[in-house]
Amino acid sequence: MEKNEQLIYFEMLDLRGALDTKELQREFTTLRKGYEGEALFYSYFKAHAPQNWVVYYDYSFDFDGKAQIDFLLVSNQLWYLIEVKNYSGHLDYTDNTVTINNKIYQNIFRDLDNRTVRLKRLVATVSRQITVTPIMIFIGADFTYTLNQKPSMTVIPRTAIKHFLTKLPPVTPLLNYQQTQNTLNKYKTPYQIKYHRLEPEAFVKIRKGIHCANCSSYNVERMRSCVRCGACSHLERLEFVISRKAFELIGLFPDHPEILTVANLHQ
Repeated sequence: MEKNEQLIYFEMLDLRGALDTKELQREFTTLRKGYEGEALFYSYFKAHAPQNWVVYYDYSFDFDGKAQIDFLLVSNQLWYLIEVKNYSGHLDYTDNTVTINNKIYQNIFRDLDNRTVRLKRLVATVSRQITVTPIMIFIGADFTYTLNQKPSMTVIPRTAIKHFLTKLPPVTPLLNYQQTQNTLNKYKTPYQIKYHRLEPEAFVKIRKGIHCANCSSYNVERMRSCVRCGACSHLERLEFVISRKAFELIGLFPDHPEILTVANLHQ
């Protein structure tokens, strides 16, 4: 499952030693943990869901307001809106208040309700016969929860994910696939990376060198036309290495194209 662009960007910052504040480090941890949870759910889906369900991942749209959905499971008459949370510790939901590890948190159940309303309005443009069902999945292995107030959606712990997927109703291939695809594309919003914009003087501080595209190790050997990783033996052609490093410099210094020089590319 592909990583979103924001996580890829933060991994690049991390590899270059540019996560220089606790806030950035916390954001990176949140992004990485979220992706790991979503990737785990997708592996469950591939292993246990019946055939013919169409899945959309990380779908952002604007229909009477912007919203983002982790997974859409789509069939002819039933759509599941899946929100995956990879939390640790304990969650309590009482009197419209969510606390995680005794700290007040955003109301994730209300947020999912709002996204469900927007998705239902979008789905009605495809067919008014389609039912939209929201699901909140807590996939963290070391996570528990107490729901003193019952949310409007079904809540599924990690231990029940396999059961949920195997019990999905068998469906026929999507009859109006093209119409569905066209509608989702029509209201889809482009992904916007939130840049940590480095100033030129930060170039001397970031970690230099070439890292492996496969395992991220800096233990690489430059050969005549390629680069070989000493950690995993991955080979990468030199022109791809230079292109990848140019992409990194552009991402690290989006406001300063003058940083992209031949000399800097070879540092």
